[in-house]
Amino acid sequence: MSILGMLVAGAAHVAQQPPHYVFGYSIAEWLSLLSILALFIGSLSWIFRVVLIAPLNYQMKELAHQIKDMGAINQQQSDANERLLQQHTDMLQEHERMLIRHEEDIHTLFKNDYKKDK
Repeated sequence: MSILGMLVAGAAHVAQQPPHYVFGYSIAEWLSLLSILALFIGSLSWIFRVVLIAPLNYQMKELAHQIKDMGAINQQQSDANERLLQQHTDMLQEHERMLIRHEEDIHTLFKNDYKKDK
């Protein structure tokens, strides 16, 4: 057999893949691999969500509720402090008026006492 005959015979014996094979795998095999991969990724995301995300969401909601409560308590304390400050301011003004009145009384007494001595 000549070289040309061998080339022609060799070319005739080359196994060609059918058009529905990609990288040696059929479309059914590719779809089964894809479904296994999707199942694996889906289960990992579900575990991630259940183990990490759900507890964190619960804790963030609790923290937001506690911060809201702290804000209300802080507002109550602020109002109470404001009322107490106003009471102290009123008391201080009253004491100031009393001191001025006492100073005037003392001044008047000394003035009258000075006039009696003369």
